[in-house]
Amino acid sequence: MVDSGAYRIMLPKRIANYLGLRLSPCPKPFGTAGGFKEGFIAKVDKVRIGRSVLAEFENVEIVVIDADTPVLIGRDPFFKRYVVIIDESRMYIECVRSDVYKPRRKNVE
Repeated sequence: MVDSGAYRIMLPKRIANYLGLRLSPCPKPFGTAGGFKEGFIAKVDKVRIGRSVLAEFENVEIVVIDADTPVLIGRDPFFKRYVVIIDESRMYIECVRSDVYKPRRKNVE
Protein backbone atom coordinates (compact mmCIF):
# COMPACT_ATOMS: atom_id res chain seq x y z
CA MET A 1 0.00 0.00 0.00
CA VAL A 2 1.40 3.42 -0.94
CA ASP A 3 1.38 5.62 2.18
CA SER A 4 2.09 9.33 1.74
CA GLY A 5 2.37 9.70 5.51
CA ALA A 6 5.17 7.13 5.78
CA TYR A 7 8.74 8.17 5.14
CA ARG A 8 10.20 4.74 4.32
CA ILE A 9 9.04 1.34 3.21
CA MET A 10 7.78 -0.61 6.23
CA LEU A 11 7.51 -4.38 6.46
CA PRO A 12 6.05 -6.54 9.21
CA LYS A 13 8.78 -8.59 10.90
CA ARG A 14 7.20 -11.89 9.82
CA ILE A 15 7.72 -10.97 6.16
CA ALA A 16 11.26 -9.73 6.81
CA ASN A 17 12.05 -13.05 8.51
CA TYR A 18 10.50 -14.99 5.61
CA LEU A 19 12.71 -13.05 3.18
CA GLY A 20 15.77 -13.71 5.34
CA LEU A 21 16.61 -10.04 5.83
CA ARG A 22 19.35 -9.04 8.27
CA LEU A 23 17.80 -6.80 10.89
CA SER A 24 19.66 -4.14 12.87
CA PRO A 25 18.03 -2.51 15.88
CA CYS A 26 16.65 0.93 15.09
CA PRO A 27 18.58 3.47 17.23
CA LYS A 28 15.39 5.24 18.33
CA PRO A 29 11.64 4.63 18.12
CA PHE A 30 9.99 5.82 14.93
CA GLY A 31 6.58 7.38 14.49
CA THR A 32 3.65 5.46 13.05
CA ALA A 33 -0.07 6.18 12.83
CA GLY A 34 -0.39 4.11 16.02
CA GLY A 35 2.29 6.05 17.92
CA PHE A 36 6.01 5.50 18.40
CA LYS A 37 7.28 1.95 17.88
CA GLU A 38 10.53 0.09 18.42
CA GLY A 39 11.73 -1.57 15.29
CA PHE A 40 14.55 -2.62 13.05
CA ILE A 41 16.32 -1.36 9.96
CA ALA A 42 17.19 -3.59 7.01
CA LYS A 43 18.93 -2.81 3.76
CA VAL A 44 17.71 -4.54 0.64
CA ASP A 45 19.38 -4.73 -2.75
CA LYS A 46 16.20 -4.31 -4.75
CA VAL A 47 12.51 -3.51 -4.29
CA ARG A 48 10.00 -4.29 -7.01
CA ILE A 49 6.44 -3.03 -6.96
CA GLY A 50 3.78 -4.90 -8.91
CA ARG A 51 3.76 -8.21 -10.75
CA SER A 52 4.70 -6.49 -13.98
CA VAL A 53 7.33 -4.36 -12.16
CA LEU A 54 5.62 -0.99 -12.00
CA ALA A 55 8.64 0.37 -10.15
CA GLU A 56 12.05 -0.92 -9.15
CA PHE A 57 14.48 0.59 -6.65
CA GLU A 58 18.00 -0.44 -5.63
CA ASN A 59 19.86 -0.24 -2.30
CA VAL A 60 16.89 0.73 -0.14
CA GLU A 61 16.83 1.06 3.66
CA ILE A 62 13.53 -0.16 5.07
CA VAL A 63 11.89 -0.20 8.49
CA VAL A 64 10.74 -3.48 10.02
CA ILE A 65 8.16 -3.56 12.79
CA ASP A 66 7.01 -6.48 14.92
CA ALA A 67 3.30 -5.98 14.27
CA ASP A 68 0.58 -7.29 11.99
CA THR A 69 0.53 -4.42 9.51
CA PRO A 70 0.37 -4.23 5.72
CA VAL A 71 3.50 -3.50 3.73
CA LEU A 72 3.66 0.28 3.42
CA ILE A 73 5.48 2.02 0.59
CA GLY A 74 6.52 5.42 1.88
CA ARG A 75 7.85 8.59 0.30
CA ASP A 76 11.45 7.35 0.19
CA PRO A 77 12.02 6.05 -2.45
CA PHE A 78 8.63 6.00 -4.22
CA PHE A 79 7.58 9.66 -4.00
CA LYS A 80 11.11 10.81 -4.81
CA ARG A 81 10.93 9.17 -8.24
CA TYR A 82 7.22 9.35 -9.04
CA VAL A 83 4.67 12.14 -9.19
CA VAL A 84 1.60 10.86 -7.36
CA ILE A 85 -1.73 12.49 -8.19
CA ILE A 86 -4.60 11.72 -5.85
CA ASP A 87 -8.13 12.85 -6.73
CA GLU A 88 -10.20 11.60 -3.84
CA SER A 89 -13.46 13.01 -5.23
CA ARG A 90 -13.17 10.68 -8.24
CA MET A 91 -11.40 7.87 -6.32
CA TYR A 92 -8.50 8.17 -8.77
CA ILE A 93 -4.75 7.76 -8.25
CA GLU A 94 -2.12 8.23 -10.92
CA CYS A 95 1.61 7.54 -10.57
CA VAL A 96 3.94 8.93 -13.22
CA ARG A 97 7.73 8.71 -13.29
CA SER A 98 9.03 12.16 -12.41
CA ASP A 99 11.42 12.20 -15.40
CA VAL A 100 8.50 11.97 -17.87
CA TYR A 101 5.81 13.91 -15.97
CA LYS A 102 4.40 16.97 -17.71
CA PRO A 103 2.07 19.10 -15.56
CA ARG A 104 -1.35 19.61 -17.11
CA ARG A 105 -1.76 23.11 -15.72
CA LYS A 106 0.32 25.82 -14.17
CA ASN A 107 0.48 26.32 -10.42
CA VAL A 108 -1.97 28.93 -9.20
CA GLU A 109 -0.68 31.34 -6.58
